[in-house]
Amino acid sequence: MIDRTTVRSWISGKHGARLLAAALVMTLGDSTLEAQQTTDTATPVRVSGAINVTSRGISNVPALTLGRPAAIVDLAVRKGAVGFEPQFRFDLDGTPWSFLLWGRYRAVEGERFRLTLGGHPSFSFRRMTMATSDDEEREVIQVRRYVAGDITPTWTLTDRTSVGGYYLYSRGLDFGVAPHTHLAALRGSMANIDVSRGLVLQVAPQVYFLRTNGQNGTYVNASASLGLRGSPFSINSMVNVPIRTDVAGGTDVLWNVSLTYAFR
Repeated sequence: MIDRTTVRSWISGKHGARLLAAALVMTLGDSTLEAQQTTDTATPVRVSGAINVTSRGISNVPALTLGRPAAIVDLAVRKGAVGFEPQFRFDLDGTPWSFLLWGRYRAVEGERFRLTLGGHPSFSFRRMTMATSDDEEREVIQVRRYVAGDITPTWTLTDRTSVGGYYLYSRGLDFGVAPHTHLAALRGSMANIDVSRGLVLQVAPQVYFLRTNGQNGTYVNASASLGLRGSPFSINSMVNVPIRTDVAGGTDVLWNVSLTYAFR
């Protein structure tokens, strides 16, 4: 028997979730191909992306952290100031973790200042064990739906450094999820740091405040990427450290190591 929460989700079974994943990926592939075919000379369509395999799937919102090895596919289709930037996250056994279907708009694109607006529907997948009518246990996947919007102001200081802010609001649409989530961050970025013999380092620290489900947390987060100049491969790592928090599941120090292949 499927409970009310699972009935309200869009997908109630493991195979159904995988079909949804396949459908979204195929749909994206079709739209990307169409975008490439309709490129005009004045404003070209740019397609890029990355495939990331990580030792632990981490989210800045603890309730959305996977905590196991994962694969993440980032895609970006941009034309002028408008972009479609979906992200598909999977457990390494192929089970969906979450899908975020971002739309982006570069509202301001100055020499030193940039302002980007974004919004998305997203789907978070959670494994559950349920008892059936004949008293047997069955694993199902519950889908939890969200809509979110964000704003990202960025100031370029030098060719290699920038600072900025970030604000995200997320609205949970299903029973049992946080109805309102707010995340505000101060960010920095140092890019194209020459290490030695063609090795290039990028570092992106941030301090952020999170309020979700009536609970508050302040965290320090930093990510780093190391790769050979001109190579599509890089090694990445992220660490997330709580400063002060009462967010459920958000009291542990989290870190991971990832291998990324970027393409354009």
